[in-house]
Amino acid sequence: MHFFTVRLCDPTSDLLIRHIDLLRLSVRLSQLKHGFTILDAVILPDRLHMIWALPPQDNDFSLRWQAVKSTFARHIPKESLAMVGNAIWKRGSWERAILSFDDLVF
Repeated sequence: MHFFTVRLCDPTSDLLIRHIDLLRLSVRLSQLKHGFTILDAVILPDRLHMIWALPPQDNDFSLRWQAVKSTFARHIPKESLAMVGNAIWKRGSWERAILSFDDLVF
């Protein structure tokens, strides 16, 4: 299991909750294509936190996040994109492996 935090470039943006259906679809498409299970998720206006379980012997979470981010960015309405500029997502993500129950306690 892995815990992730992914952020938008603009910390004042509410893009994720304004386009929640697009975000859900982007995540679902990545799930279908690359296979992983979402164990928990919290979506805030400018960031999202998720706990994923990846298939055994496959830790390529960056491929999955790239699919989510690019699908979301390609399909965001042009008027919303104009408000935030070209860069939607902050580079990378914060990731933490969850190896035991103790790892869930921050």
